[in-house]
Amino acid sequence: MTAPTLGRKLAGLFCLLFALLGLCGCGETDPVCGHYLLLEAEENGLTLEPPEASLTLENGGRGSFTLAGESGAVVWRRSGDTLTILGKEKRLTAREEEGLLTVTDGESMTLIFVREEQADARREELRQRREALARQRELWLGDWYGWWRVENAEGSLEDTWYDLCARFALLEDGSLSLILWDEDQTAEKPMAKLRLALREDGNLTPVDGYFWFTDPGEYWVLGQTDGCIRLAGRHEGEKERFDYLLCLRRWGDRWDGAAQKPYYYETWYLPLLKQGEAMPDEIRKP
Repeated sequence: MTAPTLGRKLAGLFCLLFALLGLCGCGETDPVCGHYLLLEAEENGLTLEPPEASLTLENGGRGSFTLAGESGAVVWRRSGDTLTILGKEKRLTAREEEGLLTVTDGESMTLIFVREEQADARREELRQRREALARQRELWLGDWYGWWRVENAEGSLEDTWYDLCARFALLEDGSLSLILWDEDQTAEKPMAKLRLALREDGNLTPVDGYFWFTDPGEYWVLGQTDGCIRLAGRHEGEKERFDYLLCLRRWGDRWDGAAQKPYYYETWYLPLLKQGEAMPDEIRKP
């Protein structure tokens, strides 16, 4: 979403609060009072580029909101640690912590304001955090190749192992998509299709999607060691149950010295590398 579009949304959100009667406030100055600048904005989990906007909270329950140089009056009140900004048709809630004021509409929008005197330092922290996240994402993005092994199988699958392909892509909300397919599937009809969240430790956990027709479960955590992705898990389906282990390396890497190489490593993978080919959407058995 572009900043102008978000600006229209914010204008609509706060226009309901303009020209309202003030609420009674205490005579003492509330520590939350001050001038705040918009730092971050999020809608439905999607991080947006915030427009230039500010929010001023004055003692006695009055204040103002400014967007693109135009201001309007707002009113607010406190109940414990929660601030409520009231409008004719809208109720916003806010919490202040260490100079950050988080405002939500109770539905899809979250706005984070920062005290003006802290804005430069907070923006630098935000820039560094975003750059660190971008570097972590880069460690995952792209095509991977390897194998996965099935053990202790009950159902139609047998204890065996298969060559495996994986593709990670960046989604608009900053999460990652993952599709997995082995030699019996394709990228269009994969055995796993997931949306993954990047954790602070650099690992990935599923937000939604499926692995072998079911929710992979909370234990499903992807991590990397020395450029290799490994995951051990247990599938408990209605018709099939099995333990599994998958191992992936980035497409283009050599498996020299690996204890177990993919079955078609020599006959399919290496010839494609010699030809400079990108990873196909299907493992074509030689």
